[in-house]
Amino acid sequence: MSELSKEDKLLLEQAFADVEPLKPKLPKYNNARQTAPKNMKKPTRHLQGNDHAIEPLTDTDGYKVNMLPSGFVSWFHPSLRSQDIKKLRQGNYPCQGELDLHGFTQEQAVPKLLDFLNTKKQSGVRSIRIVHGKGYNSIAGPIIKECVLNILARYPDLLGFCSAQPKHGGTGAVYVLFKKQLTTFND
Repeated sequence: MSELSKEDKLLLEQAFADVEPLKPKLPKYNNARQTAPKNMKKPTRHLQGNDHAIEPLTDTDGYKVNMLPSGFVSWFHPSLRSQDIKKLRQGNYPCQGELDLHGFTQEQAVPKLLDFLNTKKQSGVRSIRIVHGKGYNSIAGPIIKECVLNILARYPDLLGFCSAQPKHGGTGAVYVLFKKQLTTFND
């Protein structure tokens, strides 16, 4: 190839004068389950029924809640089998309880959610649905959704949660799967 002449360079600069760079592409969604490193210290903070101060999740918490631009969210314990993840995502676990937090403030929603989770856990329920809404009527966005996700990511005895199917609320609701509760027999 020969080098461009000064005239050709000038013509090329004029031709590309109004060209703008392309926007960067969004990173591709990685569907693989993410696990915390084995040497990572587990958080010592557990939520109690009267614990209403919820800080946002940080990378140092050891939890990774996947949230896509579409609003779809998911978190699964590393021990959860892929067929159970698929079953939860498809909404095929029988819903054994539902909590609707539409219209609540954060101050009202947090104790209601914690009480609901504690009650369902103690009763041995496996699968529930929480409707948090999409935050369309909130100037600050989906405050209740973020609050619910922060609580669920830290709540003990959960195997996972993910956005619901459209017929059950879509990205305005989550399916939640509890760990199986061990039953003890007293003689």
